[in-house]
Amino acid sequence: MSLRWLVLTIPLTGPLVAGGAISPAAPGATPASPSGTFAEMLRTIPDDVLSADGTMITFTDTELMWERVEVGDDPTERATFEPLRSLPVVILPDLMNRDGLTDGDALRDEIGFDGYDIQRALTAGAPPSEYEIIDIAVPGQSVEDAIHADPVRSPDLQELATDAGRFFQWTDDPGSIDTTRRSTFRPFGQGGTLAMIEDDPARLVRSYDAADIEAALRAGEDGEPSVADDQFIAPILEALDGRAVTQAIVQPRPTHLDVIAPLVTPGTVPTDLDELETQVSALETGAIPIDGYLGIVIAEVLEGDNVQTELFVIHLNGEDATANVDRINEHISSAVLTSGLPAADAFGGAEVVADGNIVRLLLPGEDAFSTMFKLLNQRALLPM
Repeated sequence: MSLRWLVLTIPLTGPLVAGGAISPAAPGATPASPSGTFAEMLRTIPDDVLSADGTMITFTDTELMWERVEVGDDPTERATFEPLRSLPVVILPDLMNRDGLTDGDALRDEIGFDGYDIQRALTAGAPPSEYEIIDIAVPGQSVEDAIHADPVRSPDLQELATDAGRFFQWTDDPGSIDTTRRSTFRPFGQGGTLAMIEDDPARLVRSYDAADIEAALRAGEDGEPSVADDQFIAPILEALDGRAVTQAIVQPRPTHLDVIAPLVTPGTVPTDLDELETQVSALETGAIPIDGYLGIVIAEVLEGDNVQTELFVIHLNGEDATANVDRINEHISSAVLTSGLPAADAFGGAEVVADGNIVRLLLPGEDAFSTMFKLLNQRALLPM
């Protein structure tokens, strides 16, 4: 068993930000599958990313997102779809959250594509080792042409060849922050690194560090372990059984109950400590903690016109998983969450089953993923 699943840390928040760099895979390497699925993207992430304190993995299939609102691949049609925040997605890819949609011309000049070209995106890790995998609907040559022509960054461009493959790096210190050189692609001004592991359409890997890019190029090749091969992630991918995952979150550690944060406004000091103590006591009384699990994966799955969210609770073995089914059912039926919401309302209609070393919660409804994501952010999702 890997002890990384026992790391007890608070997840970092905010988008993963990386610089840029591009490359075909090493000669003779087996190319990644073009399927663009959640599992295939996880095969691009080195296995040891799960051991980083605070690491999180997020995935969004934006092509499926557009299909669900019946918007085609015409950039003009997408650009005129006004209620972007009404899209059925919780985590927009980083470049869609920033100015990758409103400042598309500048982004195309810098890197060869814009936010509307993004088909899928996966972010993984925690500082200093962060990765972003992006599938885009343009050829890799368009990206390479743009970064060579970029008048601002091309003087810093280095093309590096290693046993793992070729990649681009900007400056000798690609992770160094330079706020005077901020852009849509580089909001903190880092030069970064960029590799291309598929060409037409392109799949790109972004990171801060050359060693991380090399690790990504090696992941899944020649026996090098990837996140998809992890002994606790692999059974979940098997349970997903090739179904279309529209969005997903991996938290490789338990949630730890935080009854203070929901009651205190950030940046303020409580004035009535007696009242705060009363509220904390009430929340602790209402909590029914879940013991003995290692991590959580939330996945929204699209099957035809039906949307279902599955919450996978990872255990060390099948005995622990089976033992926790009753505890999770008790939590759902009786617990009061830190927000004051009864767990029965948040998990309404959930089916709880043990499947090997996993407890699977099947959650119907289009809002279930959003609800689970909010609970995760509030550190209220199946807290220990």
